[in-house]
Amino acid sequence: MPVIDLSHTIAPSMPVYPGTPAPSVAPARTVREDGHLEHAIALHTHVGTHVDAPAHLLEDGDTLDGVALERFAGRAIVVDARSASDGRITQDRIAAERTRLVDVDIVLLWTGWSARWGTPGYLEGFPCLDEAAARWLVDRGVRGLGVDTISVDPMAADPLAVHHALLDRGAIIIENLTGLDVLPRDPFLFVALPLKIAGGDGSPVRAAAFT
Repeated sequence: MPVIDLSHTIAPSMPVYPGTPAPSVAPARTVREDGHLEHAIALHTHVGTHVDAPAHLLEDGDTLDGVALERFAGRAIVVDARSASDGRITQDRIAAERTRLVDVDIVLLWTGWSARWGTPGYLEGFPCLDEAAARWLVDRGVRGLGVDTISVDPMAADPLAVHHALLDRGAIIIENLTGLDVLPRDPFLFVALPLKIAGGDGSPVRAAAFT
């Protein structure tokens, strides 16, 4: 079964949300001096390809160590949203996929924005699902949304309406995906397993599609 990597590499030079420190990845032990290689890593929970748990925005929301593992995996489809007008992925656009949404757990939105990874343009003007579309998906049993952008909400959004439309209903969010352009149209198994962090609000993941 082919496995397609949908994750960006974690590195100090990677794009991060404005105000978030860049990750640090540095050798702590070396084979030459210590007989083994070991790295010290310091990073915030929402850098790179990562999941948002409900606790990210909800004071009493589920944390990573309390979320059932199967919620981070499931039957998924990719929706081609590259033609979103005015940067908005509307309910009408998502509803056009209703026949493909039968028994689907996770929807991945392919906007093409991951091609801008590593450039200043990655952080601004990216397409976003609108709040009505997010609620429409959750109402139909979708329990996870993945995007190839840095956020499911516009950068200046206040409040984070799309985040809330998903997290308030227990859905998870996967941000900063890549490689969605090579995914099949037919459903596939999607997995994005986070670290089991006590009280965790989010975590980098190694996201993959099994096709």
